[in-house]
Amino acid sequence: MRIAVVTKGRVAKSGATLTAVGDINVDSRSVKIIFGQPGDERDTNDIFFEDVVKEGKYLNNQQLVEIMVSEATARVKEITDWGMKIIGLLQAPGHQYPRGLRMTGNDMARVLKSRLKPSGAAIYEDTIITDLIQESGRVVGAAGVNLKDGEFMIFKAKAVILATGGAMRIWSLTTAPEELTGDGHAMAYRSGAELVDMEFPMFMPACLVHPPIARGTQFPYALLVYFGGWLLNRTGERFMAKWDPKRMERSTRDIVATAVTTEILEGRAGPRGGVYVSLRHIPHNLLEEAT
Repeated sequence: MRIAVVTKGRVAKSGATLTAVGDINVDSRSVKIIFGQPGDERDTNDIFFEDVVKEGKYLNNQQLVEIMVSEATARVKEITDWGMKIIGLLQAPGHQYPRGLRMTGNDMARVLKSRLKPSGAAIYEDTIITDLIQESGRVVGAAGVNLKDGEFMIFKAKAVILATGGAMRIWSLTTAPEELTGDGHAMAYRSGAELVDMEFPMFMPACLVHPPIARGTQFPYALLVYFGGWLLNRTGERFMAKWDPKRMERSTRDIVATAVTTEILEGRAGPRGGVYVSLRHIPHNLLEEAT
């Protein structure tokens, strides 16, 4: 096979992956035995599966959840064998056990790029695909334009794999990078693909709204989940008590996002249009560590 990889930015220097200092979840038993992190051997794939389905409000495609749970360890092991570094372990909201193997998006991009170069694939950077080409009801290639010189390009292909990012840039305030414009979804839809789960967009549910230079920065979410910050509305009410009185600000992202949005839409936002994150109760040494 001859493979062409086309990206609208630069390989390993664009896209959502670079914005992450995140975690990939595998069962906590594997966390300890295979990856040498302080996991919990009581965890199993069945418990992992149940956590995902429960926190997904039983809306998940359970076949896909089963694939994720059963194959996650092998896929993470593969990429760590390639050289990706694990920098720690987290227990994210919604998980009974610590499963989140922490790594940086920059490191993941570096490792994947190192595997791409010797593969022999032709790499086209700074090239935006504008549409898929169809013939007799099937996709036979793609059309695009080189963003540096304006040259139009046609890629003929027996198979097209559309690995598109999200569409978070349809919101004026988002933690997603500029490339996530939804153009891939639109191309797929025009070509007859069935789009599923379009009602479940997700990005970090807490980010700065002011000052303008920091608008969209996702730093406040780490303060909520890992340092114990409080969410307050304009009256000083810690409103997460209405949504998840047990976990409060350490609830899952979908619940936090819904709660914040509700406060704003119902007129309880501050003068800048957002809610507040209070840090007054957090010891100064922890805040210094966070910054």
